[in-house]
Amino acid sequence: MLIYVLFFADDAQVCVTTFRALGYVTSAAINVAQWILILRTYAVWGSKKDKRFFSLFTVYLGTLAIDHWACHRYQMGVHSNGVPAPAMTGCTLFFENRFAWVSFVLIIIVESALIGLLAFKAVEYFRFGGGSLMSVIYHDGLLYFACILATSIANLVVVLVAPAELHPFLIVAQRVLHSLLCSRILLRIRAAYQAQTLKGFDSIWIADTSPNQRATYNDEIGNIQFIDSETTTPTTV
Repeated sequence: MLIYVLFFADDAQVCVTTFRALGYVTSAAINVAQWILILRTYAVWGSKKDKRFFSLFTVYLGTLAIDHWACHRYQMGVHSNGVPAPAMTGCTLFFENRFAWVSFVLIIIVESALIGLLAFKAVEYFRFGGGSLMSVIYHDGLLYFACILATSIANLVVVLVAPAELHPFLIVAQRVLHSLLCSRILLRIRAAYQAQTLKGFDSIWIADTSPNQRATYNDEIGNIQFIDSETTTPTTV
């Protein structure tokens, strides 16, 4: 869509409408990727719906509202005069504001909070050893965060410092990177789980909040067992 606007379109209104549609699609795609990461973090933390969960979720909804407001303001500031000269194709876009920086700051904040929660649980988990499935979740989470942090900072610098005409290129690249990395995370989690079940391990070991206990969920039976790290007697819930 961006290539069409910049190289082939010749109507100013079509260019603006198409670019705005691309902006909203990009924002929605990044939000979907963040939801996948939120669900992953929620699962690693044991899917507990307590006060901490609802507090953090409320804060996230607030950042989501601010992000949509900033995206809308940024899109409304885009206009075009059509082609730069007769007999040429491709629209020239003009940007009246730089509100896109708000979205990238929020992305950095949300991603940092998610990786912080994941790392906290990782320290707790690896005290009791490790498993292939959970190791994939933690390692891919760190890789994802490193890549998204780098692109978010790059986009933030471009939006704040570079000429406004250069804004769209890295924004679209970040959306593509979000999609690729999220797809990689899901496929690797599925592959690790299938490899684990083929070996006869139907249980996923996770670290409980108690330092002297660990828990396992059996997929076939549906029971959760808490085992004291100082004994070998399991307690089934």
